[in-house]
Amino acid sequence: EELERIGDIAQRMGQSTEFVSRLSSAAKLANVDFRSAADSVETLQRNVAQLASFGSGRAAPFLQRLGVQLRDARGQIRGISELLPDVADAINALPTAEERQLFAGKLFGNTEILNLLNNGSQSLRESFADSDRFGGTFNAEQVKLAKEYGDAVDRVAIAWLGVKVKIAQEVEPALTSFANKTAAFLADLPDKVKQVGGVLGSLFSPDAETR
Repeated sequence: EELERIGDIAQRMGQSTEFVSRLSSAAKLANVDFRSAADSVETLQRNVAQLASFGSGRAAPFLQRLGVQLRDARGQIRGISELLPDVADAINALPTAEERQLFAGKLFGNTEILNLLNNGSQSLRESFADSDRFGGTFNAEQVKLAKEYGDAVDRVAIAWLGVKVKIAQEVEPALTSFANKTAAFLADLPDKVKQVGGVLGSLFSPDAETR
C-alpha cells in the first residue's frame, strides 16, 4: 500500500519514484505526515513553475525574496528535487520564526513542512541518504511490482466476496426460516417456563402431598 501511494504521488507530481520514496522516508524521520509533505512539495512545485514561466503568482514575491535560482545553466526550470534543499537553506536563513512560518505557508501551503526543513539542506540530504542506505528508496520497477501484487490481492478479495454472496444466496432461505422459528420459540419460552413452573408447583405443594 505504501509503495502504491508512492507510485501514485510520483505520477501526479511528474517526479521519480526514487525522489518521492526518499521524501517519504525523510517525512517519517521528521514526524511529518507523508501525504501532507508530498502535497506541500507539490504546492512549491506549482509556485515555482508559475513564477518561472509567467513571472507572477501569489508566492512570487516570497520566492524572489529568498533568492533561490529557479533555472539551470541551460535556462530550464530546475527540478523540485534540486530546488528543495536550496529552499530549505533559504528559509532557515530567515531571521525569525515568524518569517519562517510565513514563508512556509506561502510557498508550501502549510507550516508543518518546517519540521522537515528545519535543519536545512544538509539534514534533508542526510535523510535522503539514509533512505538509500536502509532500503527505503524504491525504483519504478519495484513500485510497479508492488502495485501489481496489490491489484492481485484486491481481485482475490473481490472474488471471495462473490463466493460469500453466492453462499448466502443458497442458504439464506433456510437460515431465515431457522431464525424465525428460533425467534418464535424464544418469544413463547417465558409462557412455557411459567406453565412448567405451575405444574411443578402443584405437584410438590403441601396439598398435593396430603392427596
